Amino acid sequence: MKKSILNFALMVFGTLALSSCNIYSPFIKSSEDSYREESFSRPENDEGYYKPEASSYLPFGMKDVYESEGIDAVPSTGNVKILVLPIEFSDYSFSSDFTSDLKMALEGKEDGTTDYWESLSSFYYKSSFGKLNLSFDIASIYRPNMSSYKAYEKYASSSDNGRTLIEAALSSYKSKNSTTSFDSDGNGYIDGVIAVYSCPDYQTGNFNFEKVNDTSFFWAYTYWADNSPNKTSPTLCSYFWLSQSFLTNDKGADAHTLIHEFGHMLGLDDYYPESNNGFYAAGGLDMMDFNILDHDSYSKSILGWCVPTVITGDCTIDIEASNRNGDCVIIPSSSWNGTGFGEYIMLELYTPDKLNELDSKVAYTGRPLGYTIPGVKIYHIDSRLMEAKSAGGNKVNVSYYNGRTLYPKSSNYYQIGATNCQKSVHYADEDYSLIHLMEANGINTFKNANYGTNATLFKKGSTFSLEKFGKNFFVEHKTNNDGLLPSTIYTLNNGDELPVEIKINSVFANKASISFSFK
Repeated sequence: MKKSILNFALMVFGTLALSSCNIYSPFIKSSEDSYREESFSRPENDEGYYKPEASSYLPFGMKDVYESEGIDAVPSTGNVKILVLPIEFSDYSFSSDFTSDLKMALEGKEDGTTDYWESLSSFYYKSSFGKLNLSFDIASIYRPNMSSYKAYEKYASSSDNGRTLIEAALSSYKSKNSTTSFDSDGNGYIDGVIAVYSCPDYQTGNFNFEKVNDTSFFWAYTYWADNSPNKTSPTLCSYFWLSQSFLTNDKGADAHTLIHEFGHMLGLDDYYPESNNGFYAAGGLDMMDFNILDHDSYSKSILGWCVPTVITGDCTIDIEASNRNGDCVIIPSSSWNGTGFGEYIMLELYTPDKLNELDSKVAYTGRPLGYTIPGVKIYHIDSRLMEAKSAGGNKVNVSYYNGRTLYPKSSNYYQIGATNCQKSVHYADEDYSLIHLMEANGINTFKNANYGTNATLFKKGSTFSLEKFGKNFFVEHKTNNDGLLPSTIYTLNNGDELPVEIKINSVFANKASISFSFK
């Protein structure tokens, strides 16, 4: 779970109240948009597709977007060292196996894996195709000399979220150690902190105090502290907080929750709905959704781990399984800015092996079984950025931003507009989803709180087009046909038509053949 950072981001404006979410309107047009626009020309060729350079597809990343809000994200590539702070309450001691369980969940055995699955480090090394290499320093146990209930009373408020307690543990660590090795990008912030507390989580534990109205403090979540950077003694910014009970299951060390929360620290959103009976737009079966399986290709591309092939015209291509090398395809809208921060259709070939294997064979506790067969996944991605600008007082102007360069300053910042979760505090229309998985049968069952099954995947002979899927999956527009009766067309969220038909010619365990036909 990632606690909403929208309210936190307001602090970069200085004069705005933290409770002022309702002042935002995504439809107030900024007068400065025009000079911020940068032209993008798609390469011309006769093949109907091209592979952009990584620097062209991602001229800025999720970390840059977060930094525009005055907060930090863990670097998604390179060697990154994470600080781990164990915090033990007076009424709950860490188990005798805690240190070994923690090390196993973080680092695994010699090959990085655990007896059960992957460690946090081995998962991200494999998911990123070797681009992200994590290491950890586990601090000595910090004992704040207070009970878990006292900690709840003092630190569970939305304005603290455990930050004060974590700062105290960090201060204790800093009294004997430098934090410069945890600042791989040299920006004055510790790249990331994992705080592990000794009491149970609120769903599985039996507390020795009565349940309170909001026990979600004793859960797992990611948040950000509003410290100023210090390059000499890097400070706390990005952290996540979880119980020791999340580190193991009856089969051994279990990193599922660690992996999901670390995705937030990299800048990824939750892909599940805010309500349990809401719209599971990503189908549930994804690491940032039900915290199972591998990350999807959108998540990997926005973190700089893979670059999609861009379809521009009629063609037939083969794609490999996405979990092998990051192979994936996008068909962008006509107003696309050439970056991952746009609106497009994305395709990948899913296979139930590698990081998908365990969760497709054995259902993770409280979760459905992952897809058990190979199949093509087709997503509607709306990753367009919005630019928020202070307009004085408690007013903020928000508009879609289609540029290829960010211009953050004290009075403005950027954020992906659409979301699958916490829609009421995001900028885009609440009907828009960040990542929406299409269902091969053309019926939008996810809106009824259903999640993906093997039937969701596109198989040999399956076809997709906005015309065919529009009624249940896309925006409806009425057009006047030169004075004739209005006709209905379906478009992307930005109003662009996408006149292409996609046909799945074949699906195998290692590749799929796909044809694209433009009208």
